[in-house]
Amino acid sequence: MLICTNAWADTHYITGTHSTRRSPQQVWNILVAYGQTCARGCKYERPNLVRVEKLDYLASDSSWYTWSLVNNALRDVTYFSRVTVRWDDEGGFTFETLQLDASHQTLIGQLSKKTGRSHKPAFDTANTTTSVFWDGRKTSVNQTVKLTTSGLLDLWPGKVDDGIREYMSATFRNIGP
Repeated sequence: MLICTNAWADTHYITGTHSTRRSPQQVWNILVAYGQTCARGCKYERPNLVRVEKLDYLASDSSWYTWSLVNNALRDVTYFSRVTVRWDDEGGFTFETLQLDASHQTLIGQLSKKTGRSHKPAFDTANTTTSVFWDGRKTSVNQTVKLTTSGLLDLWPGKVDDGIREYMSATFRNIGP
């Protein structure tokens, strides 16, 4: 009897690219429009997102934390993320959003105490990196999402991948042509 297993079945890795006439600064303004981004009734769309809040606690010009509330069929999901940005000399940037995970328990405790918000993510780890650069005629946007799952989510790896693609497509629609 042969049993095949995939050691990476719980790791999801999706990349996408987008080209726009908008400047890197305009793309930046869209990516950080937290109060204007949600699933319904907001200027910018993000599937299942009820709200995302930028936190002042421990914030600097190049790094801050957010708290997100996402509607999910199984349960509402809440989580803290660390956001970092690195600008290049041509006005482009790399924007990284890292969901805090089990290795950040002390920080999660501090953020929960300071904000009164809970941290109950759906994924074990999640990291989205968006690189934006101007090539002289257009702005290129490259996005990579990598996350790991366990438990019930491992039963539907295709649905997880579809959800990542839906999220990425919404980001690219928000940025526009």
